[in-house]
Parts: sequence; structure tokens; C-alpha cells
Amino acid sequence: MVLEKNSPLIRNVKNASKEEWHAWKQVAQEVKSELLKIQGVEECVVLEPEEYVWESNVFVVVSKESEEITKKVAEVMVRLKSKYPWVSLSPMVLEKNSVAYTQFVEKGVHPA
Repeated sequence: MVLEKNSPLIRNVKNASKEEWHAWKQVAQEVKSELLKIQGVEECVVLEPEEYVWESNVFVVVSKESEEITKKVAEVMVRLKSKYPWVSLSPMVLEKNSVAYTQFVEKGVHPA
């Protein structure tokens, strides 16, 4: 979104940003709860708003990646995004014990 310098929307964006930080723990709990209901999802890690890794902040850990799981994750994200439009949710599905899982979840390494 591009806003003009004196746009009245800037105030709304700033207020929404404050709201996002305030409600983040509640939203994170709901995201985890909803994603863990999907069959095949073993773990869910939700990072705080400014801790993105490769533009993702929701890591969904599965034993075996499948199109069906990815589709269900997308459906949950769309539903939650409509419920919390001010929150940025960017999921990444990771196979357990994959290199990406080891880097992002186990070691907590943020690539440079």
C-alpha cells in the first residue's frame, strides 16, 4: 500500500500497528490452536511481529509435507486474516527434521 504523505489513513495504520502489538499473544495462541487441529501438523511456532525469518512468522511443522496440509493451512490463515485484518500472518510449512526445520525451529537461526 502506498499512502500520500498527509493521508488521513496514516493515523489508522499507526493505530492498527499498536493494536497488532497489543493483541499479539492472543492472536498467536489462536493461530497455534487452529493449526494444531489440522491432521498431520505436529508443532506450530509463531514469532512476534518483528521477528520474521525469510518473510515468515508462522512455522507449521509436519511429519510429511503434503499439498492437502498446505491447503488446509492456507484456509486457516485466510479465516484468521479476515478475523484479524491488522495482523500479518505469513506461514511456512516445514517438514520435521528437514534442514529448514533445524535452522528455524531447533537452532532459532535467522539467516542473514
